[in-house]
Amino acid sequence: MDLKNRIPAALLITELFMLTASLILAREKLTWILEVFPIIAGLPILIFTYRRFRLTSFLYVLLLLHSLILITGGYILTRRFHSASGCRTASASSAITTTE
Repeated sequence: MDLKNRIPAALLITELFMLTASLILAREKLTWILEVFPIIAGLPILIFTYRRFRLTSFLYVLLLLHSLILITGGYILTRRFHSASGCRTASASSAITTTE
């Protein structure tokens, strides 16, 4: 395997590892799926068209960076959404108890 084939393979392994890790750590699975859906939809297209329509290694790296931003956003959004809803519930219940 030459260097031209190793770079996309390494990027694919990195991508799959990051997707798996963020899925395991996500609290809201539906929100996570909605955030990373472009990756889930686009990754098979890139894999199936790799032999017929190869992109440059630079473009594969840019796609990986963009997908890491989406994955990080999905992870952070599920963490914030979950903790923010807990804060609202706690503050709403404390407001009710103080008025009684």
